[in-house]
Amino acid sequence: MGGYKLAMTSKPIQQLCGIDHPCAGHLFKSEIYFGNRTIELDNFGRLGIEFELAVRIGRDLPSAEGPWDRQKILPHIEEVFPAFELVDDRHADYQSLNILTVIADNACSGGVVLGTACHEWHQLDFDILPVVKDLNGDKENSNTGLALGNPLNSVVWLANFLNDKDCQILSGDILMTGSTFATYFAEKGDVIEYHIDQIGSVKIEIK
Repeated sequence: MGGYKLAMTSKPIQQLCGIDHPCAGHLFKSEIYFGNRTIELDNFGRLGIEFELAVRIGRDLPSAEGPWDRQKILPHIEEVFPAFELVDDRHADYQSLNILTVIADNACSGGVVLGTACHEWHQLDFDILPVVKDLNGDKENSNTGLALGNPLNSVVWLANFLNDKDCQILSGDILMTGSTFATYFAEKGDVIEYHIDQIGSVKIEIK
């Protein structure tokens, strides 16, 4: 295993599924890609793109040191990345979506693409850090607070959730913290770039 992805980090999706918290899926090491990439659309049932902050954990988060909050989490984060999550929902019916289906499908995880790591992030305000989605030259603005109010809240939730199950986030794990834009369902020929202010950018091309 290479880490975890968070899902259901927005209130509208939580309400749709009748829950009041996120859920998580596993990331496989073979599906964690670094740097700008070309993605083959035919390798997916239906490819959705999500726009996220990813973090790499530098120290284990054991239950003995919990419960966790944002301040306690910070020293355990080694670096952060601009990232795409590759969602494969296999043509899910979102009108009848339920949390059990999402969990059984590993939260629709299809892989992640990480940009260049940023190590000097500790003074950044993730409540309001600007982000830009560039889809074939059309740009849209948002901020990192769209993921649970602050993407580090996702790390806190996951650490406490796993500790309650006698598990823990491990050093080296990659964590995807939730999307700052609605899922975009990709088409062949798309060129998509995601930029997080003061952190960096990542780009994919869909073939």
